[in-house]
Amino acid sequence: MNCKCGWVQVARRVESQCGDGLNAIAVRGERPVPSHTALAPVGIRTLVLYAGLRHHQPGFAGKQELPEEPVNVNAVVSSVLSLPMSHLLPLSTAGVAGDDLRFSSVERPHRVWCIAGEDSRLHDGGSTMKSGWKQPFFTVFTPTYNRCSLLQRVYESLCAQTDVDFEWIVVDDGSVDETRETVKQWLSCATFDITYVYQENSGKHVAINRGVALAHGFMFVILDSDDYLVADALGSMRETWSTIPADDRVMFAGVAGLCADKDSNVVGSPFPADIIDSNAVEIRSRYGVKGDKFEIYRVDVLREFPFPENLGSFVTEALVWNRIAREYKLRYVNITWAIKEYRPDGLTARSVVARVRSPEAARTYYREVIAWPGHMARLDRLRAAANLVRFSLHAAASWRSLVPEVLSSRWLVLGWPVGVFLYVRDLGGMRRADVSR
Repeated sequence: MNCKCGWVQVARRVESQCGDGLNAIAVRGERPVPSHTALAPVGIRTLVLYAGLRHHQPGFAGKQELPEEPVNVNAVVSSVLSLPMSHLLPLSTAGVAGDDLRFSSVERPHRVWCIAGEDSRLHDGGSTMKSGWKQPFFTVFTPTYNRCSLLQRVYESLCAQTDVDFEWIVVDDGSVDETRETVKQWLSCATFDITYVYQENSGKHVAINRGVALAHGFMFVILDSDDYLVADALGSMRETWSTIPADDRVMFAGVAGLCADKDSNVVGSPFPADIIDSNAVEIRSRYGVKGDKFEIYRVDVLREFPFPENLGSFVTEALVWNRIAREYKLRYVNITWAIKEYRPDGLTARSVVARVRSPEAARTYYREVIAWPGHMARLDRLRAAANLVRFSLHAAASWRSLVPEVLSSRWLVLGWPVGVFLYVRDLGGMRRADVSR
């Protein structure tokens, strides 16, 4: 069976089993399909198959020849039909015609994700797509868990944006409140595209991966449900990106600004200059910047560096930001883009407990901090070493495996006493928390 015939069979089989509502289909992830393939209409509706989100692709166009290699039709059809609904997006057939299939991994992200019928306005993985749809510059992404009462503020801040070239993706991480109904009421009146996805409670890192997979935008803006944007935030982000010379942008993963509290006080410290090009590790270790900052990243870069999903229910965002920092820079500006509110039930307040419950994720993060190849203050490496010991003990790592690792690094030898102290302190704190309940 040659490849072209195989893909026609895949298209017909999938269409017959998905029903008349199918306009087109995109396969995401590492599936048994070529890394970039488009198939022009073949007597059925348009079929688009795409895989390999973790790697840059050279692009594809509707008239591109298919590679001459065999296709396991049954395997591909099985993979397509087993996709969770979060991978399915309704999009008008106009969005998959002709030149709209082309993309550049640097200048534009993957802009065609076509699957279900146009009438599906909200379901697990559904969305609204306005007529005359074009690729937005921004994907604003909000992960949420039982934060229905706060989403209105997020929505209103988006409605107030002076730059309206964005879509909004909400990933509901297992909420049992009225989140779904709240988002649904905005679908008919919002002036921007809204995508709502429900997933079983899996953690923010999994929600981010889901949002990145669904994103149509060039820049990915993570806006937590307890935060909101100032009115000119998106416009300022775009302007900041435009200040980077076009030939240099391939070296930049994105841009970053400041966060403030509700009284307009900067969270942590400002950057040492109004404009500075650095990375997520250097900006803190070399320049001493403190506190949360508001980073936005190119969608294609986030697809290159997905969050690991096998390390527990909590993976700090810094793990991925540090990995990106090995290859890309950010442009930092002293401009406030978001207002942050730290709540008692938020991840920031529960960071120690979250890391204790996912010690392998914490160990991975601190191990990579110690191994950072560039400049890093000695105190930062020592702190990472102490925390690696601390969470290795929480992970119940065997002494047989832990002692050789400690002895292999002078940082771990120096950090051992502090790590043991922090571990014992954690145990005492958790016991007190249990008693107070």
